[in-house]
Parts: sequence; C-alpha cells; structure tokens
Amino acid sequence: MPPIINFKICDNSEDCEVIQKCQRGVFGWDSKRKTLTVNPKKCGGGCDGECVLYCPVKAIRFCRDKEECKKIEREIERDPRTMTELFIDRYGATPIDDAFVFELTPERLKKRINVQRPMIIEFNRRDTTACLLKSVPIADIQEQYHPDAAYAKFFIKPEEMAKYGVTKTPCLRFYYNNELLGQIDEYFEKDYKYTYLDQVYKFGRKIK
Repeated sequence: MPPIINFKICDNSEDCEVIQKCQRGVFGWDSKRKTLTVNPKKCGGGCDGECVLYCPVKAIRFCRDKEECKKIEREIERDPRTMTELFIDRYGATPIDDAFVFELTPERLKKRINVQRPMIIEFNRRDTTACLLKSVPIADIQEQYHPDAAYAKFFIKPEEMAKYGVTKTPCLRFYYNNELLGQIDEYFEKDYKYTYLDQVYKFGRKIK
C-alpha cells in the first residue's frame, strides 16, 4: 500500500529529502501544481515504510493494508494542526508570514539598509526555496546578530542577481548604518547549525 502525506503539516517543498531517498521513486514533484506527489504503483512496501523516517514532523504515514489506510486518512481529516502552528519563518524557506517579504527595488533596498538599527537582508529566488530542514529560524539569526535586528526577505529573478551583487541564493547580508558587516551564501549543512549561528554572532560583534 502507498504512503500518505498529511499536507496539513507538510511544507510541501520541491527539495523534500524523501524524493531522493526513496529508491523506488514513489515520491515526486509536480512543477505545474507545485506539490509533492505519490505514485502508489511504484510502492512495493519492501522497505517497510522507511519514508516515514525521513520526515521530521511525521507528515508521511505508511499503511500496510486498505483498512489501515482508511484509518490514517480519517486521522488526517480530524487533525486540527496546520503548518503555521508547527513551523516558523526561516532563512531560505518559503515565508509563512508575508510581513517579512518586500518587493525589491533599489530605492526600497537603500531605505532598508539605511535604517538606524541592525538590519538583516535575505536575497532569494522563489524557484529555489527549500525544505525547512535546510534553513535556520529567523528568530535565531536575529538573536545571534543583535536583539534589535530587523529582517527582510527580498525575492529576485535570476537575471537580477548580478544587479544586486548576488552570486548565490539564498544570500544573507548583515548591515548597520548602511555598512555591510558580513555575508553568508546558500544553505548551511544541518549538522553545522551552531557553527553557522556562531558566524552570525561574530558579525554582530562588529556593531559599534
């Protein structure tokens, strides 16, 4: 029987680890519908549901017969949780709260980095946002940089990257009074989260 995805608590990312991990190719990505897919015909169940282990929030469930599938489907239907209750806004991930997102223009960017407070700017592309596992909570980054730091996400098109001096996305830049104090490109490896945050902390110590 096929695995079942509880989309109520799934961040539904093209970068979902289970797509690569499943050796039978049961999981895929529908680029038109922008959603994860499950092909039940490819699932033989021989792995005994290892896909369940690859999801940190247990959004993937595995059933062994029709009766168990119906039970899981009923549980998902009654599940009151939502993704916003389980996840918070993170660097590099699709934003949950649009308050962080700004349309990028030279004028808006200049205004942001000129504010009289520490500023963190995330440059990203909407077609490259990744699974939340590969991203750091914005609150953690703000805390390590400066307690008064503001954060803004700017989405740019591939052809705009050179214009803003961005070579890789996502890109994090740390400003204070229009001065660039540091920059981090791409995602961190999840096993090195604290090394990553230590780098952010060192940028914050440059603030006078």
